[in-house]
Amino acid sequence: MTDLVDAVVMLGALGPTAAEQLLQRARWLATLHMLQQLAGCADVGRIVLAAPPELQGHWQADAPALGLLQRVQWDGDAAESPFHFGERLAALVAQYQLTRVLYAGGGSMPLLGAARLGELAAELRSTRSALALTNNLYSSDWLGLSDARALAALSSRLPRDNMLGWVLQQEAGFVVRAAAASAATRLDIDTPADLLALRWHTDTPAALRAHLAEALPSDLAARWLEVQQVLARGASHIALIGRVSAAVWQLLESRTQVWARVFAEERGMTASGRAADGRVRSVIADHIERTGADEFFAQMGEWVNAVLFDNRVYLAHHKSWPPAADRFAADLGWADAVQDLRLRALVTAAQGCRAPVIMGGYGVVSGGLYAMLEGLPQQPYASVAQS
Repeated sequence: MTDLVDAVVMLGALGPTAAEQLLQRARWLATLHMLQQLAGCADVGRIVLAAPPELQGHWQADAPALGLLQRVQWDGDAAESPFHFGERLAALVAQYQLTRVLYAGGGSMPLLGAARLGELAAELRSTRSALALTNNLYSSDWLGLSDARALAALSSRLPRDNMLGWVLQQEAGFVVRAAAASAATRLDIDTPADLLALRWHTDTPAALRAHLAEALPSDLAARWLEVQQVLARGASHIALIGRVSAAVWQLLESRTQVWARVFAEERGMTASGRAADGRVRSVIADHIERTGADEFFAQMGEWVNAVLFDNRVYLAHHKSWPPAADRFAADLGWADAVQDLRLRALVTAAQGCRAPVIMGGYGVVSGGLYAMLEGLPQQPYASVAQS
């Protein structure tokens, strides 16, 4: 048996707005839960929590009661320099002389569970090949690799963690194996819509569930439940828009009796660099630009009973990336708090749609949808959507 697997957990800080702080608290609770699971894993050695200085007060307040101070090393981000994911991770690997490493974003494992985490660490510890294990090849939220020293030559190619699996496979010769798609492997706390999925999932940690039950806006929660009721109702219609995978479509067909209109485009836009280079092209975004957002959602209201819209493809098509405060307020349906005029118009139009609309990032048509589908009763027959 080789050396223990070391863990690096990275968490960023969000801004002061209500929408950002709602997400920040949820990520923090998920991070604490993950650290507890890592600390109890027999194959995990050192654990490093890398986070900005403004979160250190939370760490000092919460870590002692959870028994984490002796097990986890706090490593504060440098306040004076811009954050770059790849350079920060490579520096941590060099600083702590890490080899076998499990990297995880702070909100990336709220549903994974201790048993699955232990399996990941055990496999990384025992392998003798250039192996990486991740939740998603095209958009990595967590990834374990057998030799983290390879990151030194790749750091400039990794402005975000989403690229990790793809770059290791394409440029470093690693065999990258992605976990089977499920809510546990695909649900990452990235946008407020992801919190809706966690609010009702049976595997959500207790402290996080209690926070969400109190903090989530009641109208948004009601809209989520309305969409889930559409999925549970036979012969209903739903639209999935954005980075929809074949796997989630297959699960939709096996778990429901709905007819689905799937507008899948620009999967892997972050990992491939297309978003950063301004090369994203969206038929849906182009259609909305031609018809207007009001007309588009009026049409959706006539055609379907619910809409799940990954609107980050829409934003990338327009080479527009509003700040987190705007994006998160839009996800929550708080149109008046959105300063970006195009995004505000999209939110306002979505609220006027006759069918309930859930908007957000990739999780809306990935982890969140998996969670919604996993909460439905099993159907004993094939979906009518297959015909």
